[in-house]
Amino acid sequence: CYAMKGWDAQGITYVVCALPAISGKANAARYVQERLQLPDHMCVAAGDSENDATMLRTPYAFVAVSNASPGLVAALDAARAPARHFRAEKAYASGVVEGLRHVRARLEAVGVEP
Repeated sequence: CYAMKGWDAQGITYVVCALPAISGKANAARYVQERLQLPDHMCVAAGDSENDATMLRTPYAFVAVSNASPGLVAALDAARAPARHFRAEKAYASGVVEGLRHVRARLEAVGVEP
């Protein structure tokens, strides 16, 4: 896996991208979470294809970008977790950023420090 630096008004943060070889994306996300010792609410998964649907079974918020495959959209709808999941209006990385902003605003609205 690799990490890339990002920052916000509070200082430097990290966005970690896990690229699993054989274990599946949900397992890779859990592994990264455990290694970084992050609580569930600090983790967000994002995707655009049906093979990202396994991450819908994690306790993380999930962002589906606007160019998501019909299979992922169907899985997202079937998950029925509108409080946790978000469908972005933008595609690709712009959709992920839109989703991260949405999740952060939702956490702040309920008084949880993101």
